[in-house]
Amino acid sequence: MGFRLLLWSLAVLVPGVLAAQQAEVTRYDVAHGLPQSMVNHVLQDRDGFIWLGTGDGLARFDGQRFVVYKHDPRDSTSIAHNSIWGLAEMDERHLWVSTRTGLDVLDRRTGRFSRTTSGLIAKKDGCWRTLLRRQDGVLFYSALSCHLLEVQGRRTTTRRLHHSPSDVMQADPLGGAVLLVIAPDTLLTISTHGEERVTRLPITLGEQVQELLPLGRRWLVLTDRSGWTWSEAEGRRPLPPATQAWMDEASKRKCGAIAGDGRIWVGRSGHGVTVLDTALRIVQHYPLLPAGDRPLDITGITFDRQGNVWVGTDGKGVFKIAPQRIGFGRCMPDQGLQWPPPSWFVRGFAQWDAHRVLVHFYQGGFALFDERSDELHPVRLPAFTRAALTDRDRSGPLTDAHGTLWLRDQRAVTALEPGSGRTLYSDAGSRANAMTIGEDGDVLLIARDGLFTLRRQGQGFRKEHLPCARLKAWMDSLGIVPSRMATAGQGRILLCQANLPISAWENDRPIAAGPFPHHVRFTAVAQADDGDVWMTSNDGLFLLHGTDLSIKRHWTVHDGLPDQFLYGMLPHGDGRWWLSSNNGLALFDPGTARCITFTPADGLQSTEFNSNAAFRSASGRLYFGGVNGFNHFHPALPVRDPDPPLIRPVALAVQDTAVSLHSMADPPVIRLPYGRNVVRLELAVLEMSAPELNRYRFRVPGYRDWTEQHALRPIELVNLPDGDWVVEVEGINAHGTTSAPAQLLRIHVPLPFRASPWAGVLAGSIVVLTLGGLAFLLYRYRMRRRLEHAEQQMKELRIRARIANDLHDDVGSGLARITALARTAERKGTQGGDVAGDVARVRALSQELMQDLRDVVWVNDPRDADLAGLLLRLRTYVQDLFEPTGAQLKFDLPDPLPEHRIGSQARRNLFLIGKEAAHNAFKYSEATRVTLRFAWTDGGFLLELADNGRGLPDSGAGERGHGVGNMRARAAEIGADCLIADLPSGGVSVRVAGPLRALHL
Repeated sequence: MGFRLLLWSLAVLVPGVLAAQQAEVTRYDVAHGLPQSMVNHVLQDRDGFIWLGTGDGLARFDGQRFVVYKHDPRDSTSIAHNSIWGLAEMDERHLWVSTRTGLDVLDRRTGRFSRTTSGLIAKKDGCWRTLLRRQDGVLFYSALSCHLLEVQGRRTTTRRLHHSPSDVMQADPLGGAVLLVIAPDTLLTISTHGEERVTRLPITLGEQVQELLPLGRRWLVLTDRSGWTWSEAEGRRPLPPATQAWMDEASKRKCGAIAGDGRIWVGRSGHGVTVLDTALRIVQHYPLLPAGDRPLDITGITFDRQGNVWVGTDGKGVFKIAPQRIGFGRCMPDQGLQWPPPSWFVRGFAQWDAHRVLVHFYQGGFALFDERSDELHPVRLPAFTRAALTDRDRSGPLTDAHGTLWLRDQRAVTALEPGSGRTLYSDAGSRANAMTIGEDGDVLLIARDGLFTLRRQGQGFRKEHLPCARLKAWMDSLGIVPSRMATAGQGRILLCQANLPISAWENDRPIAAGPFPHHVRFTAVAQADDGDVWMTSNDGLFLLHGTDLSIKRHWTVHDGLPDQFLYGMLPHGDGRWWLSSNNGLALFDPGTARCITFTPADGLQSTEFNSNAAFRSASGRLYFGGVNGFNHFHPALPVRDPDPPLIRPVALAVQDTAVSLHSMADPPVIRLPYGRNVVRLELAVLEMSAPELNRYRFRVPGYRDWTEQHALRPIELVNLPDGDWVVEVEGINAHGTTSAPAQLLRIHVPLPFRASPWAGVLAGSIVVLTLGGLAFLLYRYRMRRRLEHAEQQMKELRIRARIANDLHDDVGSGLARITALARTAERKGTQGGDVAGDVARVRALSQELMQDLRDVVWVNDPRDADLAGLLLRLRTYVQDLFEPTGAQLKFDLPDPLPEHRIGSQARRNLFLIGKEAAHNAFKYSEATRVTLRFAWTDGGFLLELADNGRGLPDSGAGERGHGVGNMRARAAEIGADCLIADLPSGGVSVRVAGPLRALHL
């Protein structure tokens, strides 16, 4: 008794707990990224993004992330004020955003706002609410200024309305007129031409109109105390009773909206949202929050293109209701049913009549589900039947081949007539432990007394005892009666119990089956068209050979099943099977061994189902019952959300640097460096029914095949090779519906020259040329060494030749003269003549010859190869030469003497030129003053020897003495000029001038 009381308590309490956990309801609050929990306005733009206007900023939602826009006093392009009063789409790129202080235009690509002025003074310009969205513009109304504002493009027109402010406004979809409710009971109608008409609404005392909803030629009027329909022709009319009772409950606020299918969604603060059909009957209720989480103040209801309903609240964020997300019909708590059963724990189903299914709830509760209206009603059984069914703890009903319904409890087996519930048979003595339908279509029972069948006989039934001596002896030996029994074809039955493994019997003899593990217990058995036997169990799914019941295949959670414990199975009709489990409902394909699993997010009553609670009705609809109601659906109908998602890029980073998308083409085109490149593209998969399950597939043809990822995970491409690449993306919603492939990004990776084939050709050419160049340089080096060696040899030969010439010219001629003078002296001596003069001449000539020999040696000595040595040698020569004459000598030389390297040829030639010039001055000029000067000039040098003697003869310089031509030739030999000229003051100047390179020869 205590256990039953506990289950009854759970049956009462669980619906209230699950009310806030409906699969199609999702709540978004500040914890998810909203700037504030007060949401006044919701809009979906043509890209698929959801825009939420709050009391503290604007938010863009892509199903996963919120992007918030707030006023920034330092940024002139930010929103003017954080209090949002209205939203409207302007065009494919811009959005109207009404704030407390005016009207802004948002560029959705850049996120920048610009201000639109209405022409009103600042304190009256604001609080514009969207009245009517037209083809060419938007009509706004402001209760702050009682003005209408029409915006067409960037042009604005305002019109003053002479009435009290109105908080209730609506546009007439038939005529395009605007309706405003002026408190307390005045309806102001403004036509498209500006004509105004006043009508009085039939409200009761103290009643306040809060919403007008158009219903063709009449209106649904929602007030704080009630709700009713009204038209000028019919006046005020009541709603259907159940709807009227719901409307008559007082509420802080009521608001509503009409969906595209004509159903009316009405929000009532403190209670949630209720759905009305076109006949204004309640068909669904969404409490949104448990009673303990209220107050719940609803501010508005909006629909998006996917059919989702967005409910704004004041303080609880925004709720999204996605009815189309639910792929299964369901009968469970808080679904707007007119009658709820005392318990939602489903035991089984049976066919009642052509359109209704009998549902058996826990502890004997029965109800009828009408497949025409999807409504659940209590079944009205005859008094005798109610008396026979006193035990509420019954097993689920079975239907035999004749359509009779059979029920079993611990005391009796009862047969009911479908359609009427009349009792056809009741056997209080049949304490059967298990019951099934035999192969002949009759009921098969097993009890401690053995095996029985109940066969139809005329208007009644006959109980027959089947031969089962060995089966009974086996049960007696174990002291156990199986609690689960199923037929397996060819007269075979399968038996098991909580502490009894599976056994198989045929004609009262045990047969081999399986073999099954000792812990396995079957829950349902079904025979396939090919004769094989399918079996669900507490250890997965078994396929048995139809001939010997051996195991043909065994599937577990490791093969994709939702859970190891399976409750029941029904054929889909194409070879696939529907499996109920402890973790949802699954569609299993034996051919591919793939399993598609569905959960409460798809509308299942819960994750847990029940044994014997699987049924196919006469209409072909499948039923699966669980601990919180049951699901029903046609297997041929799609159970997936058919709405393909939209794909939009939201962020692009190249080489870890953010790239703005608004300035690019569609699709964007980027250029990446070759070799090391990284692209990161974040996407929004915009399908709001179940955005947390959205995903996408992408590929880069020729580089990367299709890859599937969650919507929050970005596309990352690393080290793309050279070429032109396209990123293609397909969006996938929660149920697998895929959008058409879209090109989101184009990438160009140029091939640098260093990586091209020509670079290899060039590199090879460079290597060949380098090796050739090195070989050539080596050849030139060797040739230069040979030339230098040859030149050195030639230089030595030239020096030898020069020394030979110098010795021949200077020493040879002197020796010849000495020889001649010696012969003359010898002849005079033999003749007794005076030889003293000749001896003196020989001595002087010898001294001169020795000096010339020293000059020849010095000129050819490489040790004094610098300019200072040359100048000192010339100065010494001039001093020695002119000392006997007493001439005044002047040496104008650099101080200190330049330590400049000088070539042997330049040293020899300059010395000989200076020597020749000094000798000529000594011999011919009779000079009393001689000047030797050396100076550096721009880029060269100057060597001069000047005297104040007689000057050059008139006949030319060549007549002054020998060697003048030689001096010019020697100067030209080293690339210098030799100028011999008379001085204005008298005397001769010999100048040698040349570039610095002349000194290096």
